[in-house]
Amino acid sequence: MKHFITSVVLAGLILVWVGVQSQTKDKSDTNQIPEKVMDGLKAKFPKPEIDKWTKEKEGDISLYDIEFKQEGYKYEADIKEDGTIQYHLTRYAIRG
Repeated sequence: MKHFITSVVLAGLILVWVGVQSQTKDKSDTNQIPEKVMDGLKAKFPKPEIDKWTKEKEGDISLYDIEFKQEGYKYEADIKEDGTIQYHLTRYAIRG
């Protein structure tokens, strides 16, 4: 029974991981990001170069997790569908 439960949990985790991976979009799909989300991003970061993004659900809230570069730094921002930035993080300077 213990092995069965472990197998079911592992299978569930794999399905969740595969689902998240399949939702990751690259920069060529930025036209699918809603205008309000892009407006919210550009209000704080006027010239983002988007590398990849995902749409995620946290409870009943949809968030767009966007990874991008601007002026030599990498950033990540979580933005609600109404354009409100919930969280942003400066990762590191790009060396080149």
